[in-house]
Amino acid sequence: MCRALGLDEADVETTQARKAKDHDLLMEQIKAKLPSATKTEQYQLLSLVPASMSVREAAQHFGVGRWLFERVRKCTEEKGILPVPEFTRASSVSESTKRLIHEYYCSDEYSKIMPGSRDCVSIRKGIYEQKRLLLCNLPELYQSFKRAHEGV
Repeated sequence: MCRALGLDEADVETTQARKAKDHDLLMEQIKAKLPSATKTEQYQLLSLVPASMSVREAAQHFGVGRWLFERVRKCTEEKGILPVPEFTRASSVSESTKRLIHEYYCSDEYSKIMPGSRDCVSIRKGIYEQKRLLLCNLPELYQSFKRAHEGV
């Protein structure tokens, strides 16, 4: 085959060896960059790992969890190499429910305001709220809330 193409066998072997060496160098550079990379950069770097490498083998080689590597593979299948993953926090509690819980826990029936002027908590810059003491323990208060608001 090499003669038909007009190539020397030594050149073909060196080409294959060079490609393998480049591959190993790339894998080591990815491994070195991973610890200091952000989560998005980690996804992008790990998307460059060849599909021929098993999830277990790749996770062990790069020192990451299999779960992360499986997520990277899934993201790579959907978006291609160097994906920009979308990290969203999905809160299962709506804002109205959070407000309802806060109002319930801070009601005068279940808590009382601390009297001192130093008994304040900074909510955010320039906004302070007086500390409150709960009059019952949290499990009891939770059960009371659930009884009062069955639909929530």
